[in-house]
Amino acid sequence: VTCESGNVTQLSLWHNQLSGPIPPEIGNLTALTSLGLSSNQLSGPIPLAMGNLTALQWLSLDGNQLSGPIPPEIGNLTRLEILGLGGNQLSGPIPPEIGTLTALQLLYLYNNQLSGPIPPEIGNLTALQWLYLFGNQLSGPVPVCIDNLTALKGLLLGNNQLSGPI
Repeated sequence: VTCESGNVTQLSLWHNQLSGPIPPEIGNLTALTSLGLSSNQLSGPIPLAMGNLTALQWLSLDGNQLSGPIPPEIGNLTRLEILGLGGNQLSGPIPPEIGTLTALQLLYLYNNQLSGPIPPEIGNLTALQWLYLFGNQLSGPVPVCIDNLTALKGLLLGNNQLSGPI
């Protein structure tokens, strides 16, 4: 836990055997720039209040048991550079609001139960270097907008139900 001027700015609790839901009160930590809760046993939905963390640059929730949809409020986190939600049980579509995260360099949504098409708004993420969507139930064609991702170094789309040309 790192604090500056009486505010929590970094919270890193990786590999701590934390369990249960992420409390919605996490949204009160509005000075938070880094939140790492990976490799625990957290369950339940991603709280909508997570959208209040507009100073966040790094959000890592990988390797838990989180379920339900990715909340559209994630689109409020426009300073995010890293978004790791892989290795959970998240379901439903990738929200189009993800396209507002134009500072993103790393987007890990792998090994969930996400379904539907890859939203064309992904093409707005021109700073993106790593896009890992493998191991979901995504369907439809790979959107042409992937061509916009000129900074891309890694793209993993396997183990989905995608069709058409790349």
